[in-house]
Amino acid sequence: MEEQLSKYFSGESSQEEEEHILKWRSENKENSAFFLSCKVFFNIPLKPKPIEILPECLLKTIIKKNEPKNNQSKSFKYISIAAVVSLLLLFVFLLINNTTKSTVSLAVSHELSDGTILKCYPEASFRVLDMDGAFREVSVKGKVFFDVKKDESKPFIVRVGNTKITVLGTSFSVESIKKGTTEIMVTSGIVEIQHSSMSAMLEEGDKVKIDEKRGKIEQSKIMDYNSLAWASEIFYFDGHQLGEVKTLLEEVFDLQVIFEDQGMKNCFLSATFNQKSVTEIAHAISTTFGWDYKLEKGKLIFKGKGLCD
Repeated sequence: MEEQLSKYFSGESSQEEEEHILKWRSENKENSAFFLSCKVFFNIPLKPKPIEILPECLLKTIIKKNEPKNNQSKSFKYISIAAVVSLLLLFVFLLINNTTKSTVSLAVSHELSDGTILKCYPEASFRVLDMDGAFREVSVKGKVFFDVKKDESKPFIVRVGNTKITVLGTSFSVESIKKGTTEIMVTSGIVEIQHSSMSAMLEEGDKVKIDEKRGKIEQSKIMDYNSLAWASEIFYFDGHQLGEVKTLLEEVFDLQVIFEDQGMKNCFLSATFNQKSVTEIAHAISTTFGWDYKLEKGKLIFKGKGLCD
């Protein structure tokens, strides 16, 4: 794989080899982490083409570089890059195997060529339709959060089902709850929603639910920002039972939360965690209630008596 990656990053791969690399990259998080580490190391910009995004939003990308001047320089370049890639592979392997599964967010980030950031929840996907014309346009399925790079000359359009969302520069989430139902929440800026003959303008803090079957748009305010914690990793707990806290942590992080004493779930927590690690959150909870905790193999286990004082 080292030699194939060397050729890939040198722009010397055939179409078949490129497809093999991209397939390998999308197979698991370890492969993806290594590929992106190589991309960062070689400082090669990713420019997505209008193709379907695989689960976890890994965009197939073709990277083209100038060809080396002669075969000797090609061979030397391959050997040099292969050596570096081997070291990176060892580094990523050690990093992955020494990082507990429970510290990994379930949402996967992806940056488009214009600087727009997308965060995709498991099973979500998106397709880049156009980034070079008068509009920037993508279509989505599942639950995706957008932080759109502002460009007044090129509006950003998101299509989900028969709904069209138009923005200039803002952040919002889109979720296809079920077939024919879409929910949109705006965290900054202004978003225009168009569905059939209906339309709505949403501002920061607004929420809309579109029911295609009933032909209705229901607009309201975001009452619980924890519903966006999967993307923001910000938790607001104001007298929340730990049973609710458990559910939210499991939605955001790749872990299972276990209370050895079931009475623990009835305790109430008031706290705000702004992009804190699982370890920091677990430590705060255990300190608050005088419990112990343990992180192991994708599990966060709280130990102690179900006392809330």
